Amino acid sequence: MFSSLGYLKNHEPKKTMDIFQQTKNPDAVIYILLFNACARLPSKETLTLIRNVSKNIPQSFYSNSNLVTSLIDAYGKCGDITSTQALFDSSEIKTIEMHNALMKGNIQSCCKP
Repeated sequence: MFSSLGYLKNHEPKKTMDIFQQTKNPDAVIYILLFNACARLPSKETLTLIRNVSKNIPQSFYSNSNLVTSLIDAYGKCGDITSTQALFDSSEIKTIEMHNALMKGNIQSCCKP
């Protein structure tokens, strides 16, 4: 976990993503680090990774507002506004941070050249 955080802090999100692929039984914090890394490297490949990983997250993790916010942010920055909105709508608890991530994703999506 600490190396993933170090790579993120040193602007190396790809290495964080690579470490995630090697992690067995990731906890919520590891998922958060992955989604933060994905948000920094938006691409079609990253979006595919986010979608595949999010399908396998334990349902109980979706009660973690930090994890949901990171996932909303990653989807939004990769341009998947439909998933962003669906995730936000399905969240039982909606925080200010989730609202902010949702709005940023919508703004980035509508303002792309």
